[in-house]
Amino acid sequence: MGIVAWLAIVVAALVVAAPAAADERGTAHELRRIADEPLRLNQFLWEMPKGADLHMRLSGAVYAEEMLRYGAADGDCVERLTFVSSPAPCEPGELPLTDALSDNDLQNAVMRAWSMKGFERGLESGHDHFFATFGKFGAALDGHDGDGLATVARRARAQAVQYLEVLQTPRFGDVSALAAGVGFTRDLAAMRRRLLAAGIRDIVPLASRDLDELLAQERAADPRPRPLIRFDVQVLRATPPEVVFAQMLLGFELMRADPRWVGLNLVQPEDDNTALRDYALHMRMIRFLRGIYRSGR
Repeated sequence: MGIVAWLAIVVAALVVAAPAAADERGTAHELRRIADEPLRLNQFLWEMPKGADLHMRLSGAVYAEEMLRYGAADGDCVERLTFVSSPAPCEPGELPLTDALSDNDLQNAVMRAWSMKGFERGLESGHDHFFATFGKFGAALDGHDGDGLATVARRARAQAVQYLEVLQTPRFGDVSALAAGVGFTRDLAAMRRRLLAAGIRDIVPLASRDLDELLAQERAADPRPRPLIRFDVQVLRATPPEVVFAQMLLGFELMRADPRWVGLNLVQPEDDNTALRDYALHMRMIRFLRGIYRSGR
């Protein structure tokens, strides 16, 4: 299949509520007409509907420059050597993040630590550097998830992305505490009964309320209705098995109760020792819960 035909099919499949002219035949004709005009071709592809951004980790999608501004506005601090952010007051060895707004060298150092900007492989691999960023910018983003989501939504809209599926970890402290109290058994049906008896469903309205607050903050910063935003429960696969199962169970309960929750994703490094050890167990958990909730039990 030629590139023109392939692009035409993709566009035809993705266009939602587009003008009548943007059908397969019209799209293919326009693409042929501008194929030798790089500037117009670039604009054509930029405006082409892109469909969905799935498995979108919000804290990994907000630009580090935005997080720096959030942290500076909140009076947060940053450690001089590791560039880990933390709430005020600043301790010895820490600087106010506001310093990075005027000190270009400090700002560049923070950006390199909080993102992949300028990364060059040396003692640290790209894999390790990427995962380390989350523990460095976390405090700066804290309390600004909705603001960050608004920046991601605006960027997606500018790029003609129509749907975002955003990863969230609902009520992790509550879930992990409940799981620790229940403990783990390989009898997944028994474990589900214990978690339900311990009150895991009581967490569902709290997680929905948190989502209300997140979206209210996002709408205050970006009231436009597009792109459509839905959420996946991210499950921390490097945690103990009782915590993984409890997170999965909460995820299925949330999807049953609140249509804004549409999926479940395992996160944390795939090559983590715990994640590798428990991989087959995690797959068994998903199969078990999917069977339970698909049947409506």
